[in-house]
Amino acid sequence: MKHVVLDTNFLVSAARFKVDLKSELERAIGEAFELVISDKVVQELASIASEKKKDSPSARAALDFLASEPVRVVPTSQAVDSWISQNAARAPGAIIATNDRELVARLKLLKVRVLSLKGKSKVGFV
Repeated sequence: MKHVVLDTNFLVSAARFKVDLKSELERAIGEAFELVISDKVVQELASIASEKKKDSPSARAALDFLASEPVRVVPTSQAVDSWISQNAARAPGAIIATNDRELVARLKLLKVRVLSLKGKSKVGFV
């Protein structure tokens, strides 16, 4: 089973554009997968959701998505991007879902498969 590691900005962007993440991930991956996030992603989303900023509603929607799906939350002391890079490097076949250009570039050097939002409605491999 594939492990799909979700990044904060991917979740917030998908929620902002009202992307049906479950359907889009199933379509893009085409096989069984497990959603995985760092506990820091949950903390970042909760922090954004509690502020009075433009991304607050999207962060709340992302938290609702995570609560509605089976997601493995991994406790970590690392920053999210560092944890993702190291997790991706250690887990053969892992797929990382992010829109962070710098992180995508690092992951591509590690030959890790990366999913991003394509336009405002689709999820696809970079």
